[in-house]
Amino acid sequence: MSQQPPMNGDNNSYQPPSGWEQPNSRYGVGAGNPISPRYEGQYDANQTAPVYHSPVGYASRSSVVAGALGIFLGTFGIHNFYLGRHALGILQLLITLLSFGLLAWVSTLWGLVEGILYLVSNSPRWSYDGNGVPLRQ
Repeated sequence: MSQQPPMNGDNNSYQPPSGWEQPNSRYGVGAGNPISPRYEGQYDANQTAPVYHSPVGYASRSSVVAGALGIFLGTFGIHNFYLGRHALGILQLLITLLSFGLLAWVSTLWGLVEGILYLVSNSPRWSYDGNGVPLRQ
């Protein structure tokens, strides 16, 4: 049996249960988690991008290593496992293994393109690992 959220009488707006507090972060749930990036300082609308740092004990990944793994072992999705993008790594591995190598060219081309993008692109998609931590150059 689901419980109805408490409503404020006049405008039927949602009111959180008593004792519940909004997380003290602009990122909400997960901020402060040891594997999620942490934002340093206050958010400023004029700031181009928030400044992140690696969580304590987390070694940042290298874009050069990710690119080389993508180019040479992209068929098996090793570069995605290295970057913490496990779902993509498993997908590339399954494409190669379940097709008995007949579709390995798909994963190879995919890995080659991603490897080159990790080496040369400045786009945020290719500059951060699976946990949102910036890649080292």
